[in-house]
Order: sequence, then C-alpha cells, then structure tokens
Amino acid sequence: VPPIAPSNAQKTFPPRGTRVPPIAPSNAQKTFPPRQQGQSHPPKQQQQKQECPTSSPLPHHAPTGMDQKYKNMSEQTQKDNLSNVTALKRNILLHWALQPPELQILRPLDHLLCSVHTVCPPSFGVPAHSYFSGWKPIPRTELCAPDGTLDDEKIKKAVRKVRFFLHPDKLPRDLTDEQEFACKLLWDITNDAFEDFTTAQEHLDWIQ
Repeated sequence: VPPIAPSNAQKTFPPRGTRVPPIAPSNAQKTFPPRQQGQSHPPKQQQQKQECPTSSPLPHHAPTGMDQKYKNMSEQTQKDNLSNVTALKRNILLHWALQPPELQILRPLDHLLCSVHTVCPPSFGVPAHSYFSGWKPIPRTELCAPDGTLDDEKIKKAVRKVRFFLHPDKLPRDLTDEQEFACKLLWDITNDAFEDFTTAQEHLDWIQ
C-alpha cells in the first residue's frame, strides 16, 4: 500500500486544455493488496441493498489511506490561521466532505454528488457567479435502480457530470481566487470519493 501523502501536498488538478480521462469500466481487472488477518468485509448483498431514502443510515467502513489524508486535512485546518482560503477549505470539509461526528472519513459518494451544489459559491461567503447558477442538483432518485438500490452506472454518470462542470476548461476566465479554489477542492474530493467507491466495489468482487 503506497505511503499516505502529507496533507499539504499539491493536489492533481488538470491544466486547462486537458480532457477528463474516461472512467474505467467497473469490471476492469485490478490488483489488490493482500487481506490482513482478521479483516472482514460486509457481505455483497448488504452493501448493494443500501437504500436511497435520506433516512437510511450512512455506511461505516474501516479507515483507509484516503480517510487518513482527510483526517489530517481537517486537523490541519483547525490549527491554521483562518485566512479566507483556509476558512473556505475548512467549511467545505466540515459541512460537506467529511462524515460526522468523527470527521475522519469521506461521506459516501452518493451523498456528495447529491449535495455538491450546497457548497458551490456563494456558499461560505464566496462571491456569487452566474456560472454556478447553471448547475442542476442531482436528485437521489437519479442514482438509484428501480428497486431503490444504488446503481453503479448511474453513479458513474453523475461523477462525469460533476467533473465536466468543474473542469478547468469549462470554468469562466473571470473567477476569483476563492471561486477557483472552491472548484479545485470540490473536484479533488469528488475524485477521491469516487476512488474509494470503485475500490470498495472491486473488493466486493474480489472476495466472491
């Protein structure tokens, strides 16, 4: 397992002019780290039957390297002086990205996709811009199969929609530094949450 990157490491955000790489098919064959002794995984049927209504409890999982990164980020923002950018980062992490009450792991991907509009400008004092009013919130029903369970393909389609909207080539040239930072952070968190999601799906396939 690769070492955990420090919290202040520069994140990957594609330069203007690059294309968003296509999402790999869910059945792509990958190599996974060996299972640790005593480690257990939730049965596939239980995870697939996660209900879409908002009243359903959020799933819990053992902390991963990605979770540790966001735990460090949360702790660091509490120590830093609250400059405008630092305060914006802290608000996005606490109010959208991290799962309470521990605030150490990312919320489930479907929750992030359905609520990303709540942290776009003009949230948290960031100036408004007409570009963000063009985003249409993703209802939870668009992520679910007819039986009410989450649909992998619909979730991937929603991730592509978020990536397209936040892609640097699509952003207006007149964004402020805070607006651009918000887009970058939302892009990074969405990608990290999608990586967690696909890893969990692949582990379920691996243990079958």
